[in-house]
Amino acid sequence: MFSKLNISLKIVIFFSLILVSTLFFLFYYYFLPMQEKQLKRNLYDKVKTVSDLSQPLINKALKNNDDITLLSQIEEILKIKDINSAYILDNKGRVITHNQTSEWGKIYDDEISRKIVEKKKEMVNKIPSGYLYSIPITSSATFCIRLSEQKIKENMNALEKNVGYTFLSISVTGILLFYLFIFSQFKTPLKNLGHVLKAVAVGGIGKIEIKKHDEIGVLIKLVNDIIEKFEQDSSTSGVNVNEVKNNTKIIIEEIAKNISSGIMIIDSENRLIHINQKACDFLSVSRDNTSGKHILDFIQDALLIDLINKTVKEIGKNFEEKINDRIVKAVTVGNKKGENLITIITI
Repeated sequence: MFSKLNISLKIVIFFSLILVSTLFFLFYYYFLPMQEKQLKRNLYDKVKTVSDLSQPLINKALKNNDDITLLSQIEEILKIKDINSAYILDNKGRVITHNQTSEWGKIYDDEISRKIVEKKKEMVNKIPSGYLYSIPITSSATFCIRLSEQKIKENMNALEKNVGYTFLSISVTGILLFYLFIFSQFKTPLKNLGHVLKAVAVGGIGKIEIKKHDEIGVLIKLVNDIIEKFEQDSSTSGVNVNEVKNNTKIIIEEIAKNISSGIMIIDSENRLIHINQKACDFLSVSRDNTSGKHILDFIQDALLIDLINKTVKEIGKNFEEKINDRIVKAVTVGNKKGENLITIITI
């Protein structure tokens, strides 16, 4: 059991690493860069549209030396969000018009300014405060718009936060689902314990074949095998029947301890063989006060008593009843003669 558990845990850890690595790559090296690129593209498209709409009036104002119209157009452009400043440079980098009048007549001799007046083509350059969009509007003038990247940063920060939550949620959900899937293949320690105990209790005769893969199904099958072996041994001389019976009870109790549901096992005389804490909590009784007692001494619920009575009357048939908002299942196991030997109730 432990070797399988260790292997399954290693599989879960390996899968978790693969899942987290894949999601991290997809989100942070593919999705987020694409989104940032799209945001920049949207910003470029917006400023391109603004430039195209403004150029005819700006060209006309430049030809007519109409500084008032130039300034008016620039002021209109500045009303658009994400635009910090707008200005026009001549071929020497001198400011012809600027939204800040203090900049008029200055010569911009930085590397980017020299490049945009020399290249004479539409360009977008990264600058410390954001981006600089430039486009020649005449043979001797270049129109420049400074764009803020603050909006892009805000959008990316919000997007990164959402991606972080999504990454965490998908990772945890994926790992949990895979964990449940892996451990469902090993179906609690009961399935493995059943095989081991069968080999010890019944000498390894036969093989446990479980058609119904729930806990009570495993327990019933193992009990049947024990009963079969008990019947064979009881017909053989020199067998200590009481010892075999006592060992059978111990094995059943050990198996029942590994069942996650509430469970109660009673003998053919309706006396308690085993009860776990979950079943005690359901019945509101103490385990110390129930051992070996008749069920009528500690079970007060009429529906549960009726369920047990129906089960005892039809050996081998599974019964189910909803009691106090819980599904209670019961089945009675008998021998080949049709005699009631043991009743199992799961809650």
